[in-house]
Amino acid sequence: MNDLLIEKGDSTPRVFFDKATNNLEIVGESFSEETAHFYQPIIEWLDKYVKANPTPLSLDFRLSYFNTSSSQLIFEMLEMLNNHASNYNIPIVINWHASAHDMDMVEDGEDFQDDFGALSFNILVEQLI
Repeated sequence: MNDLLIEKGDSTPRVFFDKATNNLEIVGESFSEETAHFYQPIIEWLDKYVKANPTPLSLDFRLSYFNTSSSQLIFEMLEMLNNHASNYNIPIVINWHASAHDMDMVEDGEDFQDDFGALSFNILVEQLI
């Protein structure tokens, strides 16, 4: 499998999975009207990758905004990873980045953290300079 790269769109985030570091980054805003069309290939790619490479990995979410439908697909992605982490004892770290000025984003990360106990969640509140 190759690295996964999806460039940022007008309403979709940049997605990059670097196999050399086993790190996935999702950066930007996610409010596409076709959220399932955007996220489903990412979820399928991750599912295949984790099954073929049961090694620790990390995901960095650096979203400044996401809509409800994006939240549902992020939930689906985390649920799939949570199942892999639980069933195959694969350490998976989620780094949820949020601005100190965006308490809604911090709370969203905390809600996801509460839902997925097999994932190691880090809520990283960052100060703007």
